[in-house]
Amino acid sequence: YQIGDDCKPACKDENNNYDVTKEGATLGTMKFYQGSELYIEWHNQHGCGVGHPNLHCQIILQYMSDSDNANLRDGTDQDSAGGDDNDPTEEATAEVARGYHEPFDYYQACIARERNKGLYTADQQIEENGGATSTRQNPNGNGRRRGNQRHGLECPEERDYYPYWHPSPWHDIAILTDEPHTRCDYYRAESQNVKPKGICSDPLYNQADSCTGNGGEWTEVPAFNEPPPDCVGSISSRDNHNGNVRNGHAHYYVWKIPEYLTGRVVLRIRYNISTGDFGIGSLANPKEEGAELTGTRADEFFMDSKFNDPNPGDRRRRTFAGRPAVPIPLAQDPVADWLKLGETSADLSRLLQIQVNTNQYGRTFEDRTHSFMVMERPADVPMSKRIVNYNVRGRRGNIVQVYPSVEYDFIPPELEVEQGTLLHFQWTGSDANNNGNAGNGRAGTDRSNLVQVQSRSETVPLPLEKHTLLFNAAENPGDQAGRKLVDRFAYLDQDGIVTCDPDTNDQNSETNCKQLNGASAYFDGGLVEMKTVGSHHIASTRNNDFTNRSHKASIKVTGISLELYENIALGVGTFCGVVLIIYVACAIHAVRKPGSWLFSRRYRPRILNWVVGKERMARLVEQRRVIVAQQRKEWAKKANAHAVDEEGAEGPAAEVALPEESMTWFQSIKRCFRKCGVGEQQLTTLMYAVLNVLVFLIGFLSNMKGGFHESWAYPIAKAARGQVDVGALASGSAVLQFKLRL
Repeated sequence: YQIGDDCKPACKDENNNYDVTKEGATLGTMKFYQGSELYIEWHNQHGCGVGHPNLHCQIILQYMSDSDNANLRDGTDQDSAGGDDNDPTEEATAEVARGYHEPFDYYQACIARERNKGLYTADQQIEENGGATSTRQNPNGNGRRRGNQRHGLECPEERDYYPYWHPSPWHDIAILTDEPHTRCDYYRAESQNVKPKGICSDPLYNQADSCTGNGGEWTEVPAFNEPPPDCVGSISSRDNHNGNVRNGHAHYYVWKIPEYLTGRVVLRIRYNISTGDFGIGSLANPKEEGAELTGTRADEFFMDSKFNDPNPGDRRRRTFAGRPAVPIPLAQDPVADWLKLGETSADLSRLLQIQVNTNQYGRTFEDRTHSFMVMERPADVPMSKRIVNYNVRGRRGNIVQVYPSVEYDFIPPELEVEQGTLLHFQWTGSDANNNGNAGNGRAGTDRSNLVQVQSRSETVPLPLEKHTLLFNAAENPGDQAGRKLVDRFAYLDQDGIVTCDPDTNDQNSETNCKQLNGASAYFDGGLVEMKTVGSHHIASTRNNDFTNRSHKASIKVTGISLELYENIALGVGTFCGVVLIIYVACAIHAVRKPGSWLFSRRYRPRILNWVVGKERMARLVEQRRVIVAQQRKEWAKKANAHAVDEEGAEGPAAEVALPEESMTWFQSIKRCFRKCGVGEQQLTTLMYAVLNVLVFLIGFLSNMKGGFHESWAYPIAKAARGQVDVGALASGSAVLQFKLRL
């Protein structure tokens, strides 16, 4: 039974057999920080995904902590929690070798409580003495008929149905479904994270009315007071395939461990399918007269006891006698002339049997993790600092020996994080692998290290001076802390555990440190800040026997991306800053050039009243009057210079104005603006501003999806670049006009 080990160097005896009595055996427990991101992945056998053609599905991720069961623990053997007898006992439950998740009292209440008889059970014969341990999937109950069906101390009714109607120790993390738009609001509202659940003081009764009517007290157990679970559409996967989905990766979910969670924790994943045979309108469940009873739709989500066979257990492999008054989607292995090929109804020559097990064609699967610890963050790491857990998955062996697990690999695959992110490097392994499993180093052991390589196609580690991941050797060659990190991650502190023998080639020798035999299976590299932007490629030197494995990965570090509110603040701040700069520039120009249009009667109050005192303003106004009067005299001289006779002599006849020249369309536009008080300079400024706004909007909208994680900084930067290009174009145009005028 493989739980993480932390023996130094290995949990092995002199015959290389696993020794659970060794110090550190089964103690290689993973430890994660509050608020850190944990990559969870799994395979589900029967497919899922939005719009799946064959089925409906729900994948539910939940956790339990030692605040729900103070004695929460892993088992060190495969014996069932509570004992191996039909009914669990407190004495057997207390045995530390047995795993322990749900509390003992929780199971006792489950088996004593009347099952929910409003549930759909098809034609299954349900054991009525099993309480809530008797379900369509578990019709015999636990320990009442046909041997012990108990799995630890879980409650089968709670396991098979979600959301559950009584209190449960399991907290909801996320729901992945094929119908997110239809079901998610319901799931979030019914989650025990936000909704109280009722229970009777007399465990026999499962409803408030029957409880109080029989002298019991109905209690609403408060909700966990946690955020409602995340609910999203599931990634699509095909049926009957314990393998990867899109992009070559397994099903996964990134869980941000709650900031309020601490202590020992265990995860479970429940996966439910309902085949399309349940859907209303299907051949097995057509929408007929009477198919909808009391307004209840006959689809898989609302199907209840009204659709049960009135004679359960009596139709196994029998000839299908036709649909009863109340529609039953399918019976157990039904037989009929489905194609209507027989000449008469009594003709049995064209019977076909459909392979249907009614306790499985709507079915829930479950898997659980080993327990792990959630720790408070170090005092110098604020909650706002992002922490990503970086681990090793898989175990020793080739692909056949480890199935459905995988061979060694780093996880998350193809990680991409922002500069400044903290990675928590940590992995565990077991010394209890089969000694015959393929692998390198000491037989039966998992060991992993981390070195940097030039590229994913290479296996030879980079020399220290070329390292960039754990520290930047080129920029900080004297960084002793960084050099020690490189040594730790590669050598795993072996020289502090054993006396390494560089000359030995014995693959099973503890002193063969070349093969990492002197290290523990558990390694905690601590928090490492990602400082160097770029792609960093890593490998394990031990697990790269390329006949069947390649323990490599890449970590890409990008520039810092901002949150939405930070991008908004940056945009608003930039705009205000530009406006302020323009204002100051205009004010300075107006003060230095009181004859300019910026000092005119229209703009003077807007630009200068806030920054220029009254006395100085009066002096500047007087200067402007003098300048304007002088300008008018010069304009009059220029106008009179045109008044000449045909011989060029000046005289009274010369005062007659020359005919006006015809105006171009552009001059007409300028004249219209001039009548509105907008001069040529003002019009140019206005056109330039409008052009910049248009260019900015085009650049911003065209690049909204182009940035890292769709950050707003990218479209803002691209739009600003477009404005710079417009500015350069405008400057070039002005220079060209100046040359043409010359």
